[in-house]
Amino acid sequence: LDPDLLAELVNDYLSAMTDIALKHGGTIDKFIGDAILVFFGDPESDGLKKDASKCLSMAIAMQNKVAELDKSWREDHGIADGLKVRIGISTGYCTVGNFGSVQRVDYTVLGSTVNLASRLESICQPKKILVAPETKVLLEKDFKFEAQEAVRLKGFNQPVVPYQYLDLKETTSPKILKGDVVDIILKQPKDIENILHELKSLQKDYEDKLTKAKSSKIKKK
Repeated sequence: LDPDLLAELVNDYLSAMTDIALKHGGTIDKFIGDAILVFFGDPESDGLKKDASKCLSMAIAMQNKVAELDKSWREDHGIADGLKVRIGISTGYCTVGNFGSVQRVDYTVLGSTVNLASRLESICQPKKILVAPETKVLLEKDFKFEAQEAVRLKGFNQPVVPYQYLDLKETTSPKILKGDVVDIILKQPKDIENILHELKSLQKDYEDKLTKAKSSKIKKK
């Protein structure tokens, strides 16, 4: 790529990612080339689960935005290789503060939690999101994950089992349950628990809307 065009595209990408991070309550730590380090819980935490949920929601929004940018870059600039982003997420306690020298300091985060997120990002597949076991435990009732093979990561004595975030588009198989309102695709038997949870949510939403509709009719009378 032409250097000027490359700079323009990288800046557009980082600007879009920054907007999403700030919208979800993240703190921008630093840019490392075309990478970005974001952390949550500063200056005040909303609790491990809520911080983790905001972080994963941010990551999902980022991947969706990257897909949009990829399409526009292909159409506008003829970039054939495409834009592919990997994201790693971990949950835990970090040391936060000013670090550096007398001449220069950076407000940043340090610790094994940061290192783990970086390691997960490095082994993540393009266009995917990997989370640490601690993050998965906090969010498994609200999001879908699939366990990956245990891996040995630099800086960690024990193997780590990463979990890949799955959206509904990724849970595909010939096994389909059909309803009047929604089609549900099952990938594995273990997905049934998640599907039942989704059906209960849909049922509750429907009942709430029905109650509001009845209330509206009563008021009109």
